[in-house]
Amino acid sequence: MIWVLVILYVRRLLRGTGKTKSQRISRPERNISFLLCFLLSALTPLQSQNKHLSFKVLKGNKTLGKIDMQRIVRNDSTYYKAENQIKFKFIREIEIEARENSVYHEEKLQFSEINRSINGSAKPRILLHYSKGRYRASRGNQTIELPDAPISTNLITLYFKEPYDGMEVYCDNHQEFSRVHKIAQDKYLVTLPNGGRNIFHYNNGHCVRVIAIQPLFQVQLIAMNNE
Repeated sequence: MIWVLVILYVRRLLRGTGKTKSQRISRPERNISFLLCFLLSALTPLQSQNKHLSFKVLKGNKTLGKIDMQRIVRNDSTYYKAENQIKFKFIREIEIEARENSVYHEEKLQFSEINRSINGSAKPRILLHYSKGRYRASRGNQTIELPDAPISTNLITLYFKEPYDGMEVYCDNHQEFSRVHKIAQDKYLVTLPNGGRNIFHYNNGHCVRVIAIQPLFQVQLIAMNNE
């Protein structure tokens, strides 16, 4: 919002250059306009870190749904959000809706949550909360404490940034940690605590494809013109 106000103010000042000499903006006003332009240029890198991603979910050649993700950077905090709606048939029709949120401050995970429903029936809320130097994870009414080491990466961040070999990643849904293993150029494997596997593919640092393998099914997530 601030850069919009800056632009409007600068445009108002610059309109004075078409007026008579007595009506033109003064030197102090010109200096202010240049300062505001500088502040605007300084804000641009922060704005460029914000990102929206969309992935099409495929099983074979059939589209099951779509996942939308966002990363929003504000000062020292980064917010991640994901929403999806997937329909498929496994013995009977199944519809899954899920919303996921994660909050980082100074690159340390402070909070994450997953809300999911299957065929309209809400599943227990999955939460992670950092307070007083400790992580507490809960699923419904059950709460556990995690190791004190700060969490710098959870699964959703892998869709926005290419990892490195051996990186530890927090798997929110399972409330446990896994390792990232580089298995080829621009390709990384995360073996989930339940035995499932996610294989992330990157192109120039951007996630373009994820193969999600579970014991009873396999799907692909294909990037859709992400910017």
